[in-house]
Amino acid sequence: MTEIPEHLLNRSKARRAEASGAAPSDNAPAQTESAPATPAPAKAAAPVVAKPVAQDPAYVVAAKSRRKIPFWAMTALATLPVWAMLYLIALKPAEKVVAGPLSIGTTVYSSCAGCHGAEGAGGAGRVLYQGEVMKTFPRIEDMLNFVYNGSQKYVAAGIKQYGDPNREGGAHVPLSYNGNPMPMQGEKAGG
Repeated sequence: MTEIPEHLLNRSKARRAEASGAAPSDNAPAQTESAPATPAPAKAAAPVVAKPVAQDPAYVVAAKSRRKIPFWAMTALATLPVWAMLYLIALKPAEKVVAGPLSIGTTVYSSCAGCHGAEGAGGAGRVLYQGEVMKTFPRIEDMLNFVYNGSQKYVAAGIKQYGDPNREGGAHVPLSYNGNPMPMQGEKAGG
């Protein structure tokens, strides 16, 4: 504590005595305890007054107080349009794709029937039925080569006849039937 002057202590005592109605005592010095001097406490910083917070509008308060959608439900709702598109695609009936040896044979036969006739009786092309093909081509490899390449390759190569040279009725010559060529049926020709 700091040292308080004596006269101030006496005056304070006298006033207390007057206030209580007691007789003032003599001017004896007041006893003070001497304590080591300590520095006065520092002034406390002025308290920071919080600024008033602006109230949220009613629609913000409503949005904050309303129940939220769970994360798993939001994920399900987000994937719903994708599922709907896949469902609509699945509703359309799938077109039957006919594949296999019979369908391929039907396609090939229809391209042959245009010239050789539906029954193979001839037309723009030679007769194929009643064993005529077997007379001309006793070996299947020769017939497949002729069908694949067509008669134009034989003409370009200078081949004068095709098939079996000992054929009954004589060997066939390219372009000898109505002057029509046998078109190429290989992969390059789309066959």
